[in-house]
Amino acid sequence: MNWNFNKSLITAACMSAAIFFGSVADIGMKPTQDAEGTVLHPYYDSVGVLTWCTGETQVGYQESFTEKECNALFSARYNQYASRLFSCYTEEGKRHVTPKMHAAFTDVYYNTGAKCKTSMVRNVNAGKPEAACDAILLYKYAGGKDCSHPDNRTCRGVWKRRLQFHELCMEGLPK
Repeated sequence: MNWNFNKSLITAACMSAAIFFGSVADIGMKPTQDAEGTVLHPYYDSVGVLTWCTGETQVGYQESFTEKECNALFSARYNQYASRLFSCYTEEGKRHVTPKMHAAFTDVYYNTGAKCKTSMVRNVNAGKPEAACDAILLYKYAGGKDCSHPDNRTCRGVWKRRLQFHELCMEGLPK
């Protein structure tokens, strides 16, 4: 079998992906980490989910952590979420998504465990990036409570976070 690869094209594609994901990490990791907060011992969050480190609920559970361990876990998991989410985009979606948009979507994905069939992904894949950004605001519930309601003090931070990342997403709309 003869494989005729264009090495410069492959190199350019890999460099583009590295630049894209590097930009996403630069833009999104710190605000997501700040929004999640870091706690060195497992605790139950405001809706009763066992959580540790920086919003982690699935891997690496132990009784206590160092800040270094939590930072390493967060970095690995954030990049894993960003990569998995990117794989949800069609070629059409990849033409529309920008690093700021992807960072905003990754925050929602990291915070909620959203999957590929979300309205964010569907709208990006349909060539509707503004509607994809607006879909961030649909994730306003936690523990069955509407966090956007002014009287809700249990999860008001969730709504503030959605507004913050919606704004980031809108800044990233393709020009």
